[in-house]
Amino acid sequence: MSQDINGEILEWSTQQWGSAQLGDRRRTNRAVKLGAQLAAQPSSSIPNQTGSWGETKAAYLLLNEEDVTHGAALSQGHWDATRHRARLSSGVVLFIQDGTELDYTHHPETRGLGRLNESHRQGFLVQLFGDRFVGGLVGVGGKVWTRAPTVRCRTEGKRARSLRANESDVWAETLSGD
Repeated sequence: MSQDINGEILEWSTQQWGSAQLGDRRRTNRAVKLGAQLAAQPSSSIPNQTGSWGETKAAYLLLNEEDVTHGAALSQGHWDATRHRARLSSGVVLFIQDGTELDYTHHPETRGLGRLNESHRQGFLVQLFGDRFVGGLVGVGGKVWTRAPTVRCRTEGKRARSLRANESDVWAETLSGD
């Protein structure tokens, strides 16, 4: 482990990712170690954060796993810990959110993309959120998702359209833990 990682950062990382069910305890241990390395030097690159080519390669291999990159398996422990800290807070907790688009329109071979704000643009949407209270940050997270294709039927009324899933539902899911 990098010399820059102190016990407090490692303890925090263990709380966030130590319970992750990644199919193999070694992957969970790697996630805890990587989380601590990233937290110790948050503005640095992964090669600098990990300290060696072997550690960098291990980080990229872990992050390339589908259930780690886009699955709840890695994030669930962090989300649970964030909600727990928010419940324990004696002050007001602000659940802050923002969304952004990752535009892959000019990469036509990329699969699994969804519609962006204009029908001819394709990509992913990312819902970012952070929880803050006076005196500190409770937690952060995000959700990558795609919009379903727009299908409008001439007979579909305003009420039916309002019942379809939309961006607001993604925000509600992040709060509820679904």
